Amino acid sequence: MDENERKRIVKSIDIIVAIFLILLGILVVFFSISWDKDFLNSYMPLWASITTWIFLFLGITIIIYGIKRMIQDLIL
Repeated sequence: MDENERKRIVKSIDIIVAIFLILLGILVVFFSISWDKDFLNSYMPLWASITTWIFLFLGITIIIYGIKRMIQDLIL
């Protein structure tokens, strides 16, 4: 296996990881939104409200990082 084949394999694995990160971020955002809707009709404690926002920001951050990583792998 020469150097070019190794770089191509590593690049394809990096793209797969970036796609996985984007999907994971979407899943976390969906979880945080559904978590908030479960508590709308009942008393919402403070920790549940804070947890919803933490998961929402975490999901958005994961999506942005996945997109950045994919663009970086495709350009370089």
